[in-house]
Amino acid sequence: MFRRTAGFATLALALLPLAACDSGTAANTGSLQILLTDAPGDFVQAQVTIDEIYLQPDASVQGSGSGLNRVDLMTTPDTTDLLALSNDVATLVENATVPTGTYAQLRFVVSDACIEVADGDSTLIYATKSTYEVCGIPDGTLQTPSFDQTGIKVQMADGGLTVTGTQKVLLVDFNVAQSFGHEAATGMWVMQPVIRGGDASLTAGVDVTLSLADTVQLPVLNNAQLTLGDFQATLNTEATPVAFTESNGTFTAQFLYVNPDAGPFQVNIVGPAGISFTLDPVALQPVTLSSGMTSSVDFTITGVTP
Repeated sequence: MFRRTAGFATLALALLPLAACDSGTAANTGSLQILLTDAPGDFVQAQVTIDEIYLQPDASVQGSGSGLNRVDLMTTPDTTDLLALSNDVATLVENATVPTGTYAQLRFVVSDACIEVADGDSTLIYATKSTYEVCGIPDGTLQTPSFDQTGIKVQMADGGLTVTGTQKVLLVDFNVAQSFGHEAATGMWVMQPVIRGGDASLTAGVDVTLSLADTVQLPVLNNAQLTLGDFQATLNTEATPVAFTESNGTFTAQFLYVNPDAGPFQVNIVGPAGISFTLDPVALQPVTLSSGMTSSVDFTITGVTP
């Protein structure tokens, strides 16, 4: 029996490595996460095998001699049912770096696909090949013009997608209901994806640092010496506090993938039970976030009372 999907499917392509900045100098790599959402439609299955995902640089923005080339984000084939992702997230790309620059297109190279659609009280299956039986034994043909060669092109609006610094999220809307059409004359279905990437916003990040004033020493509590690693940072829009971790003598807590439209934002510092402390600046410090950027808030503990 045919079922209607509800809600949105989300396919996360996570590129997680962070690019370091030194003395305020812009990093030469950034990290990007791509979210592919699927609007609901009257389909039982919509399976796609994605062979490659890559970013195409914008030559007009980069200028001649920039040296920026195509960036491969995924080269291992992965088969996903877009409709099955309504309550799940699939990671297709991770641990890849993206050079700083502006990219005009995101491309998905789709080698095969199939759909299962309602037909009265039963369903019919259409696939790119008779041997492609991911949805079941095909009843007809699904055409995907050149998608296994040039790929599905997602145009970036507003001058392209600019990657700088750290964590970014681009929302790409793959509308299944509008992306597959039926040709009554031939009986075939054609995949003509409706994918929009230009209207999406990029997420933001918050880096919180914590230090001790020169005159302050943390006490011993429950027979253990406290450190800044026993403190946590909170962001009012995030449910889970983030602990401070030390790197090269600096204690930092990071909030990643924050929706900049969910503000206003306030950062607070939470200490271990049994002590009170004062901060400069004061707690509940406001912070402004913007699309694709990482903001910093620096706190200093100016006094501690056991």
